[in-house]
Amino acid sequence: MKKYSNTGTVYKRDFKSGTYAHIYTVTSNIGMKPFIEYFNKYKTLSIRRYRQYLLLNITYTLRINKMQSMSNIKPMFIDLTYFSKTLLMSSNMKNKQLNNAMIIINYYRKLRNLNEK
Repeated sequence: MKKYSNTGTVYKRDFKSGTYAHIYTVTSNIGMKPFIEYFNKYKTLSIRRYRQYLLLNITYTLRINKMQSMSNIKPMFIDLTYFSKTLLMSSNMKNKQLNNAMIIINYYRKLRNLNEK
């Protein structure tokens, strides 16, 4: 936890059962990269882990390409939410789904570049 504390904010969440969890909110591209690498080590992912992995990859890609403030961001997210409906992911399926998400992101990036011309 200390390793990433300078790249984001760490919150402590208390649950009714008496347990607690440290929640890390990523605020920079530098902070996102180690978590993407961490998720890449999983052989299979549960639904919750897969959604975290996919959203983190999408957010990271959008921030790197400065696409998070585009006017057509909403239709792009509607297209991308299709990929979060898978139950268990093998590493091959995970990579295939991520590649499909990247195709959609690249499509919208090309649209943005055409609109700027």
